[in-house]
Amino acid sequence: MANYKNNYLDQVIFRIDFTREIDHSQKSTTSFYTGIKDIFPHKEDIKNTILEASFSQEKGGRKISQAERDVINYRFTDESKNIILGLDPTTLFIEVKLYTNFDDLSSKIDLVLDNLKRCYGNLIIKRTGLRYINTIVLNQGDPLGWANLINDNLISMLNFPADKSELSRSMGLIELNKDSHYVRFQFGLPNREFPNPISRREFILDYDCYNDDEIEISDVSDNVLLFHDNILSLYEDSISDGLREIMGEVDD
Repeated sequence: MANYKNNYLDQVIFRIDFTREIDHSQKSTTSFYTGIKDIFPHKEDIKNTILEASFSQEKGGRKISQAERDVINYRFTDESKNIILGLDPTTLFIEVKLYTNFDDLSSKIDLVLDNLKRCYGNLIIKRTGLRYINTIVLNQGDPLGWANLINDNLISMLNFPADKSELSRSMGLIELNKDSHYVRFQFGLPNREFPNPISRREFILDYDCYNDDEIEISDVSDNVLLFHDNILSLYEDSISDGLREIMGEVDD
């Protein structure tokens, strides 16, 4: 797989969902923070209120009861504030704003998962996901001109409007059902100035790989590696040599 001097990654997101709420006791959270604070030294507690509904059967029929409950969502960030780790009662995520390489991301994921298991036990994961959002912005040229940059099959829809000057947005969606996971691939011209006609040369390649199998924490890393390799392959299939030249293809 090719390597490049530069990339257009705007955001990388890793996420797992638990089958049950974790124990958000002060002892567990403090222990978890102690294990990750060399990488994520900044901590923020965010208090939220959630509304829960319960059902009961009574003589007059089914009764619905609602009650509010306070929860705390934790956010941890690295020194540069470019990487956010979120720990909620039923979800953990890592959001990277300034991506370097997969080895660095993978090492942070492994550190977080090891401490999650140490502090909260061997949780069962009901959904695992990895998402790479590429925002390709070019400062020169035709905003609709993506030939030799993006795979022709992904830009063919730009030929549909009779008057291309009227185009204000053009987004496509492809969903794939792989043997072991799913892929949701969004692509096209998002146009941040919508509903005005497109004036910026900007193209989105957004790959979201996930599965909803129930697995243990120890199995998450293998899934992440599989998702990453699949996303890399799809990205290479999505771009053309002109963009590879701009990015600066380098030898391994």
